[in-house]
Amino acid sequence: MTAVTGASYWQEEGLTQRIAEALGQARIRDRDELAAMTREELLSLANLPEGAVRRCEELLWSRLILTEKDRRRLLKAGGAL
Repeated sequence: MTAVTGASYWQEEGLTQRIAEALGQARIRDRDELAAMTREELLSLANLPEGAVRRCEELLWSRLILTEKDRRRLLKAGGAL
């Protein structure tokens, strides 16, 4: 069986085609890579449609970290990402 990659992976995960294409073009391969992103990083992706942050957070069942500074603060405090 062939592994699902790129936009196809994200569509199978339930995201819209436009969000899936933006994530695929950015070479974000799986939920772990998406969860490691900050909102700033996600919003900087080319062609990301409105509402994509909310849809990605729903997919992950958690909020994306606001900024890189917040990520460093969480890691320093021993928090999980």
